[in-house]
Amino acid sequence: MQLEEKITDRKQMEERLRESEEKYRLLVNNLPGVLYKGYKDWSVEFFDRKIELLTGYNVNEFNARKMEWSDIIVEKDVEAAREHFVKALETDKSYLREYRIRSKTGNIHWILERGHPNVAKVEGAADPRRQGFSCSNLPQALDNAEYAVPSVFP
Repeated sequence: MQLEEKITDRKQMEERLRESEEKYRLLVNNLPGVLYKGYKDWSVEFFDRKIELLTGYNVNEFNARKMEWSDIIVEKDVEAAREHFVKALETDKSYLREYRIRSKTGNIHWILERGHPNVAKVEGAADPRRQGFSCSNLPQALDNAEYAVPSVFP
């Protein structure tokens, strides 16, 4: 009888785990942004494949640490993005930063990123739909006329 109870308990636990995974996937897949973990060395781990639509790079290139996120940040924006990141790690406070990335095809996309440091990594979301529109960079964004949102996240 004990063996049957253990098997039943295990099956129930597996079912709860499966249901939890389904809820997690539903949430991640329906969020408009890209969810990630970022590390001090600029490596990132993405939780879904949306990054491929935005950047043109395979998610495994990032997750296997063949590429770093800084590899695709527009050169002029790297230092400011790095400063925000380091400051967030030092203060353990949430941060908001906006910068441009260059996709594999060479297109420029504005990114508005929110994150929160957690020891040696940052967990956050980059929202390409927002395209970093603020009063400070709207003229630049209009000049660039590179809006990924309609084609990336309809």
